[in-house]
Amino acid sequence: MLTREEILNGGIETKDAEFQWVLADGPEAFEWLKTVCAFANTLGGKIYVGVDNDGSDIGLPREQIDSQVQTFIRNFKEHISPLPLYNFVYRDTESGQIVIIIEISKGVHPPYILTFHSIPSIYVRDEGRGTPASRGEIYNMVLNAIPFDADKALTDEIFNIDDFAVLNDELKKKKGTSLRLSMLVKRGAADKNGQLRIAAMMLRDDYNGPYTRYRIVKWHGRSKGDDTYIELSSGSGNVIEAVSDIVDTILDNTERIETKKAIGRSTVYAYPVRSLTEGVINAFVHRNLNLKNSEILISIFRDRIEISSPGSLSNGIIFEKERNLSLIDSETRNSALGNLLNMVNMYEGLGSGYRKILEDYSLADEAHQPFVSSHYNAFVLTLPSLLYKPGLAAPKGELSFSALSKDDLSPKQLKTIAYCYDAKRTVEKIATYLNIKPSTYLREEILEPLIEKGILVKAGKGKQKFYLVNKEKVRKEFE
Repeated sequence: MLTREEILNGGIETKDAEFQWVLADGPEAFEWLKTVCAFANTLGGKIYVGVDNDGSDIGLPREQIDSQVQTFIRNFKEHISPLPLYNFVYRDTESGQIVIIIEISKGVHPPYILTFHSIPSIYVRDEGRGTPASRGEIYNMVLNAIPFDADKALTDEIFNIDDFAVLNDELKKKKGTSLRLSMLVKRGAADKNGQLRIAAMMLRDDYNGPYTRYRIVKWHGRSKGDDTYIELSSGSGNVIEAVSDIVDTILDNTERIETKKAIGRSTVYAYPVRSLTEGVINAFVHRNLNLKNSEILISIFRDRIEISSPGSLSNGIIFEKERNLSLIDSETRNSALGNLLNMVNMYEGLGSGYRKILEDYSLADEAHQPFVSSHYNAFVLTLPSLLYKPGLAAPKGELSFSALSKDDLSPKQLKTIAYCYDAKRTVEKIATYLNIKPSTYLREEILEPLIEKGILVKAGKGKQKFYLVNKEKVRKEFE
């Protein structure tokens, strides 16, 4: 039995949930078709048909269900191209009515185009609504439409155990066994005839191709505008040796201190060795191999390291400076390579690496917490230096207010301004960031005073409101 509470999730339409009392036909079908298009181009989602936006009513009469299904199918096939996968689920309500849940899958061949009155358009899903896709978002869709798991493409090379000494040695060391062709076949890195896939080639001793190309540069300051950089290392090679070279080069060119122990001394690095290793491995396993002439770029700054992997997250999400690494959910882009590295205990999965990084930084203050950003052409992990005392929060990125003193604002208001500076945020996201409930207190004591002062601007339609900083009133000052 479907209850109002189960459907409405607090009465909020989200990135993957939309409410429709009925599916309109004719010219008015455009509104719900935007949602179908947006779901297919973003993360997929569910349209609840028979649910009023304010939650006051749920359920349609049984005799209306078939006509609603036919309205969907007819308009869907006429106006959406290519056709994403969909599924109908029917749920009884407490009142004996029916709710149709239309499940729209995330498309595997984006961009999905809505054509209405002969005008084509592309939509993506924002928080609670469909919005026209930007040029960058369309570019990202096209990149992600290229076949996934490019590391499984067959090559002309045939398996020879003598070509895998590095992998074989790791396997003996970690598992006490020797490499066999069946191990590669089982993990999708070769076919039963011994023909190697790209994933296996990336672990062959003599590999020197484009799929493992990397570069390590060191900047003297804290941004790329501070000074020229020094190229410390660059190259290509089998992944195991490439990871080792990158980590060793970083450790050799960043700070460390010696601390006394009860017996002997201990070395403390600016960057935890485990975090560096996990970050670099993720960069190889995650990178989009379809981006030609690209490379994994390691940038060392005075206060941080940025590990940049070509291509956005596999689910296409774009975001800036997400510090809660446990929230990042993405498929492994190169699953065969990930399976091979898992075989020698180098890789467990995208989320497991981030959990280890969070453990390494668990005692660090907020200014020294790692974060990730996903852009249209790169996915970037930033690790702060634990030996750089100011951290990443100060003095870089200090907020400067026009005709207003910081003393007039509470700590939570200052955090809200910093959070809304680079992107528009919903009440729910702000509440999560501040670790409080999306309550009357948040709106009346934190958000509304900032709006009255002209610092925040509220935008959006209907229930779905967004907050962003008025940059005529607030600026970020950099050194």
